Amino acid sequence: MQLLLSNTGRRWTLHQAESLGPGQVPFDLGPAPWALLLELSRNRVVPFPREADVGVLLERGLVEVSEVPVDQAALELRAKRDPLEHLSRVAIEFTTACGFNCLHCRNAAQAAVTEGDPARLLPAVDLMAGMGIRHFGFIGGEVSQFGTGWLEVARHIRRWPGTTVTTLTSGWFLEREDFMAAGRRYGRDMDLLEDLARHGVSHLAFSLDGPRAVHDLWRRTPGLYQRVLGGITKARQAGLKPQVSVIGPALPWLAEAARALYPEAGREAPPALLRRLAQDGQNFMSNLVDVGGAAALRRGRIQARAIRSEDLPCKGFFRPGPSLRLNATGEVTTCPLMGDAPGFGHLGRRSLAHILNHMQGTPLFRLHAEKRIAGCRRFLSPGFFRGGVDHICAARVAVTRIALLMQERGVDPEDAQAVRSVNEEVARKMGESLS
Repeated sequence: MQLLLSNTGRRWTLHQAESLGPGQVPFDLGPAPWALLLELSRNRVVPFPREADVGVLLERGLVEVSEVPVDQAALELRAKRDPLEHLSRVAIEFTTACGFNCLHCRNAAQAAVTEGDPARLLPAVDLMAGMGIRHFGFIGGEVSQFGTGWLEVARHIRRWPGTTVTTLTSGWFLEREDFMAAGRRYGRDMDLLEDLARHGVSHLAFSLDGPRAVHDLWRRTPGLYQRVLGGITKARQAGLKPQVSVIGPALPWLAEAARALYPEAGREAPPALLRRLAQDGQNFMSNLVDVGGAAALRRGRIQARAIRSEDLPCKGFFRPGPSLRLNATGEVTTCPLMGDAPGFGHLGRRSLAHILNHMQGTPLFRLHAEKRIAGCRRFLSPGFFRGGVDHICAARVAVTRIALLMQERGVDPEDAQAVRSVNEEVARKMGESLS
């Protein structure tokens, strides 16, 4: 038997080694265990048991014991395939509840769920921060409205030096008076903004879905775009760093928002303002994927028959980056489009350290890392995307969910009726109509 660094152990050790000065030892670890971690991080073959006390390392999930010999070459390959290497953010989906009914909402076909035990997030936060993750984001739903208890988690995060806490919002509270937000009553919008800052929120990202008319139409809220522009200034006055979460690239219609975001830019021309916005790493730029409510906006640019099996594997499921997601359902995953589908594990049943250390053995990981999903294309019913899709990720999500559900239920691939039944269930959860 021999000792190996776990996934979290490798990330934690490398971060500590970069942060500590010469000869220093982590405050919560003795010299002998620390020396052992450094030896393992150099891909050395270390037999087990050995003289150094490894109990604390095993208990914290920093090392694991392999009963199968692993040679130097295999250790180096294991290090190169480190699934946590590219993580730089944690997205905490505290709730999927929302007071809006947006046309493009990907959660439109799913029942709302809110984190019922905020305290279980604290050890997860500490683990990720200890591994060097410094950027945490609260997403929804509308966490600032329905995420009761989220501000205590935000405050806990900011105890770690150098961390940032961002929350995404539609700006639902702007220009309101005497309203409830996440279990607290506020007299005006500035009261809420100032309370966010007091609890450690550093960045407030407003969602913008398109030019003024498009944004207000998709959000079904006339005048919201203009209120968001005003909210950018209010957020800055409250001590928050305002940002935007945008669907699509930095197009000319964003110049007005960029001018509000960067008053220091003065009279900069629109192209320069747009470059500022696009290069600001705290802004979020994403594609509109026709999943959930957005399926109703679909134009069918890609015909279903043209979707190739080899295009389905996604690296985001086995070398995730930049974000790891803690879903409101309790699932730990990476893709925001997967809804309530199984991820790498559930925080209600296992610690985050255990989940991350065993992610390579999960069906979701293996489905994509081993390209098994390519062979699952045949299980997608012909009527699932009869009119085609706009983004390959819509098909990727459908096939992934179908494959996971078939494996969970032990469905015989040759049982056409059972496969059809799985398709129908996945279609309902994705807001699709299986014709």
